[in-house]
Amino acid sequence: MLYLSYLNSISDRSGARNALRSDTGKDNFPMPRKYTPQSDTTTKRCSKCGEVKPLDAFRAHKRYTLGRRSHCRSCELAAERAIRHANPQRFREKDRAWYAAHREKERAEGRAYIATNLDEVLSKSRARHVANPEKAYAKRCVRDEIHAGRMLPASEQLCFACGTGRWQDADVAMEYHHPDYAQPLQVIAVCSSCHKRYHHAMKERS
Repeated sequence: MLYLSYLNSISDRSGARNALRSDTGKDNFPMPRKYTPQSDTTTKRCSKCGEVKPLDAFRAHKRYTLGRRSHCRSCELAAERAIRHANPQRFREKDRAWYAAHREKERAEGRAYIATNLDEVLSKSRARHVANPEKAYAKRCVRDEIHAGRMLPASEQLCFACGTGRWQDADVAMEYHHPDYAQPLQVIAVCSSCHKRYHHAMKERS
C-alpha cells in the first residue's frame, strides 16, 4: 500500500508539472545555469566593486574560484572597518581580551624582530623623522616635558574619548594625541585604540 501511494504521488506531481508547462507555454522549472570556467587564471573580477584585479588582490580560499575569495582585499577591509566603526566598544573589548591572552608572545616577537632587523627599523624611523619634521619635533617636545616633570605621562591619565585608564585595565596602552602639530604642547591623552581612530578620521577629512 505504501509503495502504491508513493507511485500515485509521483504521477500526481508529474501531471501537475506538465499541466503548468502547457498552460504557461514555457518551462517553469529551468535547469541550473551551466558553469563556464574562467579563461584568464591570473586575474579575477571582484563581485563587490566589479573591478578586475590580480589574484594577489584576493585572499586565498580553496572553496572559491581560482582558490581566491570573491571580494577583493580592499572591499573586505572596507567592510571590516565599517563593522568595527559601528560596534567600537565590542571590538575594543575583543581586541583587549586577545592582547591580554597573547601579550607575552606579542612582546617577545616584537623584541625578536627589532633585534633581527635593527638597522632596518632605525633607518625607517629616521626616514619618518626626515619626512615629518614637524611631527617629530612635537613628539620630542612632549617627551622633554615629561622627563622634566612638567607634564604627566599619558599612562597616568584617562582616555579623553572612552574614559579608560591603566589603573582600570593594565593592558590599555595610553598615548598623547596632537590635534595640531603646530602646537606641540596642546595634546590630549587617549588609549591606542582611540588614537588610531582619531588619525583615521583626520586622514578621511584630508
